[in-house]
Amino acid sequence: MLAKLRLPVVPNSQFHQTYRVMDLLISALNNIRREMTFFEITATKFGLQMSDEPPNHITRAYLDLFMSSTSSGASLLEGMVVLWATEHCYRTAWSYASSFTPTLSTPSNEPHIVALHQQLIPNWTSAPFSKFVDACRSLVDELANTTTSPNGKEEMMRCEQLFEHVCWLEERFWPDVDGMGEEDESARLATHGTHHSASAAAHTHPTHTMTGAGMGGSSTPGIGMSGGMSSGMGAGMAGMETPSRESGGSFSGALNGIAEAANGTPGS
Repeated sequence: MLAKLRLPVVPNSQFHQTYRVMDLLISALNNIRREMTFFEITATKFGLQMSDEPPNHITRAYLDLFMSSTSSGASLLEGMVVLWATEHCYRTAWSYASSFTPTLSTPSNEPHIVALHQQLIPNWTSAPFSKFVDACRSLVDELANTTTSPNGKEEMMRCEQLFEHVCWLEERFWPDVDGMGEEDESARLATHGTHHSASAAAHTHPTHTMTGAGMGGSSTPGIGMSGGMSSGMGAGMAGMETPSRESGGSFSGALNGIAEAANGTPGS
């Protein structure tokens, strides 16, 4: 996406939209490196094994989505929508998981559960990460409302499709849960088919391993999770409806900006 930017010569460049997009993308790259170190430190501190297992089919689908949305045939806005949607879903899932912390009856001594409480949840529910996600959203709105593409409406429709694609992948990335907050494998099999069961097992069985950094700055830990913590994140994703232009849910802000640009109406 950085290669798509054309930097104008302007005074006070730090306030110009293009320069702010550049700063945010550079920040995202720096975050990837920081999180790689974060995983290494966390694994060492809690005695967790770093794993280099190949990505499962959902992770591969995510890689394909990032490749296509940042290719030469895609617009900067399309890539930014995928970046923002991914980070926003990630923050939502971890925030929901954090709500289960006060409900745990007794502290766990399992290293992967302790790591979740002390390192992972605080990392992705922190104020700096939230600020980064909100900055992504603001720039998506700005880009959507200032696009000069001759096929602007088609571009906005592609952006909405990309957002829905991210939601589809995220729903399958986390485990299904039942009404008690426990993993519901039967629901996953009924909804997604048997080929998803291995993915669910990889994310919920306490294998005490960590995978490497993920995409777009939202590195995805493969630490085994059990009980309410893993289920909490699954329920968080399962409870999020894919927003439409009329939705007023938590994802509606940037999508409203996209819809307004597509319809030729000014942003609020």
